[in-house]
Amino acid sequence: MKHNWEYKRLGSLFKTTSGGTPLKGVSEYYDGGTIPWLRSGEVCKKDIYNCEVFITDKAVNESSAKFVPANSVVMAMYGATAAQVGILRKSMTTNQAVCSILPSSNYLPDFLYYYLSSLKVKLVGKAYGAAQPNISQTIITDIKVPILTHEEQKQIVAELDKINELIEQNRELLRHLYTLAQSLFYDTFGDPVTNPKGWPIKKLSEICDAISTGVTYKPDMVADKGTIVLRSSNIQNSQFVLDDIVRIQMPLKEDQYVRKNDILMCSRNGSARLVGKVTLIPELNERMSWGAFMTIIRSEHHPYLFQFFQLPCFREQLSKTKTTTVNQITIGMLKGIIVPFPSMPLQEQFAMQIEAIETQKATVEKSIAELQTLLDSRMDYWFN
Repeated sequence: MKHNWEYKRLGSLFKTTSGGTPLKGVSEYYDGGTIPWLRSGEVCKKDIYNCEVFITDKAVNESSAKFVPANSVVMAMYGATAAQVGILRKSMTTNQAVCSILPSSNYLPDFLYYYLSSLKVKLVGKAYGAAQPNISQTIITDIKVPILTHEEQKQIVAELDKINELIEQNRELLRHLYTLAQSLFYDTFGDPVTNPKGWPIKKLSEICDAISTGVTYKPDMVADKGTIVLRSSNIQNSQFVLDDIVRIQMPLKEDQYVRKNDILMCSRNGSARLVGKVTLIPELNERMSWGAFMTIIRSEHHPYLFQFFQLPCFREQLSKTKTTTVNQITIGMLKGIIVPFPSMPLQEQFAMQIEAIETQKATVEKSIAELQTLLDSRMDYWFN
């Protein structure tokens, strides 16, 4: 090994566990719940303080959901976030698709987080399943972990944390710019629900060139080199991020590549909170595709539509058209969405103002990309 470290199986160094899902039909398991219940789709960032769903004491006592202590490192085992890692910063319960690696006095949770994060591509390559990769606890417990002193771990974590903190600061600035764009939407066009300016109403299908879902791939198509397939994890707070990527090797048609100004939407996910989130495809350095649980909306009206999709009224329309309990947005549902359609001169004025904001965002995104490259490089130095 590069650093002449000794390695041991993760399973010999840590206790691991997975959770469970209380029966959805038992209201006493969820109504008034105060215990956070983490699902695999929510393992999408380093520090995890909260989640969307809460369960009751009764649910914990009568199901396989169990408490996991703070400072446990968690890894998503199924779906779009498979092999994604996070750290529980407070005690939670989890579903069965999350593997929890319980704290050990011999390891800093932040060190284990960075180490496991560096192995993501390799772990996805070992996964099984059809459309979505599945990683078993056996695969996780078989991971070889380096044996280091606390001081050695602290040295590595301190270096990687400095870079990670700069990335988060830039992401916070991006969030501010997105909020500014949304405020500009209301000031320019009014509330789409009440439509105070009396804009004509159109269906989304009337003002889009394409609305289409992405490619389905098998785990054995995942490779270190190949085409990036954009997934839910590539949308963070409406930002386009590439710090969690999967590459595949499979033939693709021309219309299976994203284009600049396409709107990328998460159309299916285990977490209802993540369904419907969007980002705008920027100028890319390489060609990319998108996964089967994602949808591309292509339209010359993308500045207007991108902001519209982030408004509460869009989700309200979706909830009225929903005909299934599955957390998904179908092509048919999207095509039927009704949208107030402002005059083109006003849309063009709005687009120019948004372009100024986008220029600022591009500068920040470039900084994030450079910092992410640096972080990946340093993790590669230490771990690979």
